[in-house]
Amino acid sequence: MRPGRRFAISSISVLVLLFGLFAAATLYYSERINSGGLEVDRSAEDHDVEVIAIDGDSVTLKGGNPAKQPRVVGLEWPGGYARADGLVPVEGDTTRRNFELVSGDLSVGDMVRYDKHAWCCDPGALGLEFANVRLNTELGEVDGWAVDTGSTSWVVFIHGKDSDRTQGLRLLPTLVEAGWSVLITTYRNHEASPADPSNRHNYGLTEWRDLEAAVQFVQDLGAERLVLAGWSMGGATSLAFMRESDVSDDIDGLILGSPLFSLERAVDYGAEQLSLPGLLTSSAKWLADVRFGIDWDATDYMNVAASLDVTVLIMRGDADETVAVNDTDLFAAGLSGRNAVITFGGGRHTALWNANPELFERSVSEYLELLP
Repeated sequence: MRPGRRFAISSISVLVLLFGLFAAATLYYSERINSGGLEVDRSAEDHDVEVIAIDGDSVTLKGGNPAKQPRVVGLEWPGGYARADGLVPVEGDTTRRNFELVSGDLSVGDMVRYDKHAWCCDPGALGLEFANVRLNTELGEVDGWAVDTGSTSWVVFIHGKDSDRTQGLRLLPTLVEAGWSVLITTYRNHEASPADPSNRHNYGLTEWRDLEAAVQFVQDLGAERLVLAGWSMGGATSLAFMRESDVSDDIDGLILGSPLFSLERAVDYGAEQLSLPGLLTSSAKWLADVRFGIDWDATDYMNVAASLDVTVLIMRGDADETVAVNDTDLFAAGLSGRNAVITFGGGRHTALWNANPELFERSVSEYLELLP
C-alpha cells in the first residue's frame, strides 16, 4: 500500500475515533443534565457521617465532605437532631465542631447527616404555633404550614428542587418577629405532593401554578399584602409566577435566596466548573433538548426583571456552586424598582443564613421595612 493511501486511512480512522469519543461524551453529559437537573429524586438522604468522639459540647465527625459545610449546620439522625456551630478545623474528612442537642440522644458510633436547613421538623421546633394545611392545586392537594399571626400581611415561601418545607424555617422567625403571617408550602414532585405529568422538574414552567394556589389560599384568609419568598428553583418558580399568573399584580415584594434565574446559565456554570469545552457543552444541551424536550428560552427568567414593579431582595453567596454570582448582577441590572442585593461571604447555595445569621436576619428585617 502506498504511503499516501496509508496516511489517508490512518487519518480517517483517527477522525472516526475522535468523532465517536465526542459523540459518547455528548451523550454522557446530556444524561448528566437529565439526571442532575430534571429527574425527580424522592429518596431519603444518606446518613454518611460517623460520630467518632463526643467531649462535652464538642463532637468529632468523619465523612460527609466537611470542608463544604457552612458555619452553622444541622446534624440529623433517626430519632434525633442537633445543631453544630463554631470553628471547623478539618483534617481530610474529619472535623470537630461545637454542637447543641435539639432532640434525641447522640452517641459515638451513630451515623448522621449534615443538614443545612439547620432546623428539623416544623415551625413548632421554633416555638411557633402553626396549622397543617392542605392546598388544592390542579394536580391534587399539597401540604403547607400556616403561621397566622393575625396580620393581613403574608409571606408565601416556596423551597427549591429536591428540598422540602424545612428549608423555610431559617427565614420564619424573622418574618414573624416583623409581624408577618407566613405560609410555607411545598409543590408538585416533592414530599407527598402529586407528580408532574412530565415526571420531571420544569423550573417554574408548571410549578408556578401550585404557587398560585398557595397565593389564592392566603388571599382567601384575608391577605392584603403579599410577598413571595423563593429559594433556588423556588426563586425561578416565583419569577415564572410573576410572568404567567393573572394574580401577579397582587404581589408586593419578592425575597429571592440563591435564586436560579436561568436553567441554561446554570448548566453552563456547572460545565464551566468541570472545565468542559464550549463545543461539548453546546452539543450536550442540544442533545438534551432533543432527548428530553427542554425549553431553554422559557426557563430563562432574566428578562422578567424589566417587568417587575415590586420591591425585590436578592440574597446570594459568593461561594455558590450552583448559580453564578454574576447572574444576580445581570438580573438586578434589569430591575427598575427598589431592590437590594446582599452578598454572603463564604455562602454556598441556599446556605446563606448558615454563613451569617446576623446579616441574613438584618437584611430581611430592613427589607420588610421598605415595603409600602
